[in-house]
Amino acid sequence: MRTLRAVVPLVLLLLAAEVAIPAAGASVAADRSDVSAAVSVVIVGSRSLDPATVAAASDGTAGDVRTIPAIGTTTIEVPAAEVAGTISELRKIRGVENVYREQRATAFDVTPNDPDWGRQGPLRSIGLPAAWSTSTGANTTVIAVVDTGVDNIAAFGGRVLAGYDFVNRDAFASDDSDAYHGTDAALLAAGGGNDGVGTAGVCWNCRILPVKVLDSLGSGALSDVAEGIVWAANNGADVINLSLGSDYPDPAVSNAVDYALARDVVVVASAGNTGDRGNPRNYPAATPGVLSVAGSNEARGLYPWSQRDPTWVDVAAPGCNAVNDGLPNENNQIAVYEFCGTSSAAPVVSGLAGLLRSARPAANRDMTVSAIVATADFPPTAGLVGYGIIDAARAISAVLTIAPGVPPLPPDVTPPAVSISVPSGYRSGIAEVAVNATDDQRLWFIEVRVDDVLVNVIPYPAAGTSIQQIDTTAYGDGPHRVQASVADIIGHRTDSNVVTLITDNRNPLGLLVSPSNGNVLKGSFTARAIVTDPNGIMGTFFIANGQVVGGFSGDGFGQVTVPIRRNGPISVVALTVDRAGHISGTNLVVIRGTVAKRRR
Repeated sequence: MRTLRAVVPLVLLLLAAEVAIPAAGASVAADRSDVSAAVSVVIVGSRSLDPATVAAASDGTAGDVRTIPAIGTTTIEVPAAEVAGTISELRKIRGVENVYREQRATAFDVTPNDPDWGRQGPLRSIGLPAAWSTSTGANTTVIAVVDTGVDNIAAFGGRVLAGYDFVNRDAFASDDSDAYHGTDAALLAAGGGNDGVGTAGVCWNCRILPVKVLDSLGSGALSDVAEGIVWAANNGADVINLSLGSDYPDPAVSNAVDYALARDVVVVASAGNTGDRGNPRNYPAATPGVLSVAGSNEARGLYPWSQRDPTWVDVAAPGCNAVNDGLPNENNQIAVYEFCGTSSAAPVVSGLAGLLRSARPAANRDMTVSAIVATADFPPTAGLVGYGIIDAARAISAVLTIAPGVPPLPPDVTPPAVSISVPSGYRSGIAEVAVNATDDQRLWFIEVRVDDVLVNVIPYPAAGTSIQQIDTTAYGDGPHRVQASVADIIGHRTDSNVVTLITDNRNPLGLLVSPSNGNVLKGSFTARAIVTDPNGIMGTFFIANGQVVGGFSGDGFGQVTVPIRRNGPISVVALTVDRAGHISGTNLVVIRGTVAKRRR
């Protein structure tokens, strides 16, 4: 989403092997002194590593090896004392792009303090009642809540799908957090409305996909967050809500976001709650392509605690919202609670994205996000966020009128460009093909095809020219169609020009058909040969007793008359040269030559 107004390139911070960054709340001294503790190490590369490779790099100390094949990420646990050495060895492995210590994500929320605050005035202030007159959502739209889990309470009306728990590694993605963080986020995004239960969510009929990546304390491994995003994208999510984050730009999470974006998923993340304490850039909210959300207040400004920066924070939504889960509290009373923080603001935007995709099922990610940002009310948040406070009524009207393929203020409407060139002439062995791919944002992959068959995939390539190698021995001699395709992280795809690669790895074929071996011939004889090659013959030469006696060009039959000048054996062979310069000899024929006697 930074590409909408001001592109801020994401610089991946590489952790030096000897630097230890403790999890939140832990001291550096405690981390270094506990040499027996298991530490997670993340490996990012073009492929997931096999356990044997990891075991060798860690000197056999690695345990609990987990992979995310879709984004080429492997996470292992090693003793704290072995971290530096293991990271150093892993970085030497071919194909490994980055190795670093596991970091943690925390939920961005503020402790509720007024159970009856404002009821749902904040949702009214962003035009939801008017939006609901157009759509209240559809059960074909799925909002994934990647959080502490979601309890299947009555307020959801049976719309909670089977999810997954990446913390405990099982299929029970229920919410075990004391703050009910994931369930509250789901209530805002997709709680039922007009049903007499609890409070109304934004998208009343959207289905909820629970993905648990945070534990009961609201903390979780970033690799679990990455894996949860990928899982949600692979399991039908139209929108992914991330009410969590970290100030560490984790490459695995970034790749997972790219993976979801490329599958037409709207990814929404809370910007963070430390705007009054240094206002650091948080991720994945600051990851390109993510719809980053700040928390707006009653005065339509931002809460002091909300992150603000127009270069990476895109929109604002109400940062304190009333939620009612319909469950009795410790006093056996059903109460309305105030859920504050950008963790509360993000699911409002996720619910709005669900409403828009329900109102117009054909709306892709570009159109949905464009409708949200293009209709945001800018003042008085000017200079604080990129686009302003969301307006649900205007957004739903906009998504119904945006022309497919030409949305206003799209995240990415420029397809990538690609061209391909191959060496001229006949090629044998490895042929180097030059592919030039560019995009105004980030490339997702390059594919190379030979005769419409995929032969090479390059994930997350750098823009510019790359040399791809093709093994020509896998193809028959002759011309072959070669073409490249490139896609950007949004999924726009472009095919290159088609070029012709002429392969020639085999020698020409030739047969000397006459004379026959052992013949006794007098005076002269006709030597006849047949030659062929897929790429054509340059020339064929007849050789008798080591002397060239004639030849012909092209494929097929050719002949020459050979005079006999002495008695004795004559060895005859034909040598053929194809257009690539490969030379073959025919069968060798030996005859008995007799010089004709002169009459006296």
